Amino acid sequence: MKQIATLAVLILLSACTGADFVSLGPTDDAVRSVDVHGGDVTIAAPSGFCVETGISKPQDGFVVMGGCNVITRGKAFGPVNNAIIVISVSQERADGLASSSRLASMVGDKGVLDTKSTEGVSLVHLASGGDTYIPGGDPKNWQGVATVNGYLVLMSVYSEVGGTASKATGGDLVVNLAQVIRLNSPFRMLPKPPKLRPT
Repeated sequence: MKQIATLAVLILLSACTGADFVSLGPTDDAVRSVDVHGGDVTIAAPSGFCVETGISKPQDGFVVMGGCNVITRGKAFGPVNNAIIVISVSQERADGLASSSRLASMVGDKGVLDTKSTEGVSLVHLASGGDTYIPGGDPKNWQGVATVNGYLVLMSVYSEVGGTASKATGGDLVVNLAQVIRLNSPFRMLPKPPKLRPT
């Protein structure tokens, strides 16, 4: 199905970004949101997070977020967050949302700790792979996928050892992020699929 092929591309993009997460921040700018696909999707940051503009590539549907206190050299006020959020948006609209079990099967042999679906978000908690993004970080990480105006949005959370990515709060962060993105994105009336005529 189309959404499965699209999800596979997103997972590959997220795993092969080549982004230098070690050099995350600092910058003087506190960017809280960026538009993707001509404004069809607005990637807005949850409380305490800001967009890392030096690494993100909104034109390619790729956005990285870190704690505003880190990115802005302490100039931004709010909750202190040491987690890193990576968002990848599909280049084309998909025909549905992949389930959490399907998402788990596509991330490969990384040890699935938990899967669930809530608030229109399919979630999987993985036992390994997080330290690939943050050297010395926690191997555990959260992956979630949601749809926004027909586009698949893959969201990943990584953190230091024992941090957000290793706990249930990491999944809550993904769900919160999806809600914030939906609230900030414009409503788009999607075309209805053509009806199949009986033969």
